Amino acid sequence: MARRAFLFRLFDLIFVSVLLCFNGQAEKPCLSPSNASTGRPSSMTSPDRPPFPASNGNDGNVSTYFETAAAVQPWWELDMGSDGDHVELVQIYCAPLAVMPAEVAFGVFILQQPGGQRQPAELMSPNATGTLWYNVTSCSQATSGQRVVSLIPDEHVLGGRYLRVQRIDSASAPLALTEVNVTSLVHVNGACLEPYSPHQAAAGQHTVAIIIVAVILAAAVGYFVLRYFRRKRSVRRYQRVIELTTLMEGSQARSSTLTEPV
Repeated sequence: MARRAFLFRLFDLIFVSVLLCFNGQAEKPCLSPSNASTGRPSSMTSPDRPPFPASNGNDGNVSTYFETAAAVQPWWELDMGSDGDHVELVQIYCAPLAVMPAEVAFGVFILQQPGGQRQPAELMSPNATGTLWYNVTSCSQATSGQRVVSLIPDEHVLGGRYLRVQRIDSASAPLALTEVNVTSLVHVNGACLEPYSPHQAAAGQHTVAIIIVAVILAAAVGYFVLRYFRRKRSVRRYQRVIELTTLMEGSQARSSTLTEPV
């Protein structure tokens, strides 16, 4: 009975721990999605070329686009300020095909400082200073309809301020995009009751999965421990019965010997 009571207490402890885990997670200050691109300062390789200035790339209007002058590996860069600390999603709206073909490859970089006149090969180098994350893509990867390329940076990308888009081919040609929309996470007061981003959703699912596995393992261990003690007790009872039977048979044999006539 004492062992069974111990197992019940163990299961109660696991249950209470799960409740405290979810309650504690719900009370943590959360990060809320924020637009880190619209209206922010932006620049590009060449001086603004009306009516296609750099600001068209983050004005919130998908009917306009920016276009650089023809150059080798031209770039467009966005200053996200402190809102770039936790970039969760980058959406690139492609320019009309007549302006920039869909197969043109370009790199998307998150940087700690302005890229200046650095080339993509330098920014993508393993020894690159200030490059936190990059992805090479093209508008051929865009979804249908509005032709949007969606990129999710690695979860460990923190502390970025600048987002840069740069052609990586060697042709002398312009870079043109309709809109670059960046969603980042900023600290807000309050409590997070639900996952708010792909990274948080994945982390929440992993936490729940770990808790469920831990509870199942604890229950399985408790079940086998209980069976072990029950079997051990049954064996002891069986051994005791054998011992008592042997003693009784010995006692009867001695009694028979004493009662036999001489």
